[in-house]
Amino acid sequence: MASKKHEFKTATFEDGTCVVLRADPDQVHFMELIATFHDIARARDYAKFENSQSGGNEEQREEAQAEVPAQAAAKQAAARKEPAPEAKPKNLAGDISERQQAVLDALRSMMDKKNHVEVRSAELAQAAYIPLGSLHSVLASLEKKNLIRTEHQGSAKFRAIFEVLGTPRKSARLVTTGAAA
Repeated sequence: MASKKHEFKTATFEDGTCVVLRADPDQVHFMELIATFHDIARARDYAKFENSQSGGNEEQREEAQAEVPAQAAAKQAAARKEPAPEAKPKNLAGDISERQQAVLDALRSMMDKKNHVEVRSAELAQAAYIPLGSLHSVLASLEKKNLIRTEHQGSAKFRAIFEVLGTPRKSARLVTTGAAA
């Protein structure tokens, strides 16, 4: 189990995944990955719980650690039972990073009437003002969040084809202003 000299920290990746890391002050260049969470609050609670542990015997620690995942599972079950306010894909500003929003905006500006975008990676990275090396992970994150769908992977010679999801479709409606005779 964790000793007193270890410190637990959280780190968040670009795709929103949060991890708990254990740092040893004696080995400053060494961090150990302890747990992975999709909820930042749960990761912080876990790190706070581990940091607050003092002495105690081994059995009490194991029981306490078993309670943390059980509490988290209960919170998740309660969250699943609550009805969603709207059945829209997640595209709120708080759910995606600045880079993801930039790529999504660039894709929306390039899409055709069927919400399809045919573009090379370099062109998309330039339009979104992000490094080309970051584009793949940003696109994977957007696809994971059901904001885009990759229909065809691109290569150096061929363009990739994406479908932008959750975009309101524009429809034309005939509006009559006068009475029919």
